[in-house]
Amino acid sequence: MSLYKAHRRLSDRGPGTADLERRQDLLASQRGRCAVCRKTLDLEDARLDGHETDPAVLHARCLELVALARALGPEALDRAKARL
Repeated sequence: MSLYKAHRRLSDRGPGTADLERRQDLLASQRGRCAVCRKTLDLEDARLDGHETDPAVLHARCLELVALARALGPEALDRAKARL
């Protein structure tokens, strides 16, 4: 129970300073746009995609799409694109 309470207190604090600065830097380099949909992105809505070679900030839904595409692989993504 005490572990649960500690986890809740930490999660209520929000992102750490380093995470916030990283998201700000990436958002500035992306000119305030999501790296996937290219729509305007606010810092509060920005989610960090910690890709090894190309980190970016995305909308939460765009990050879900990227995570799903990574999990399914490029062949599944090609099949999904054919259905659009």
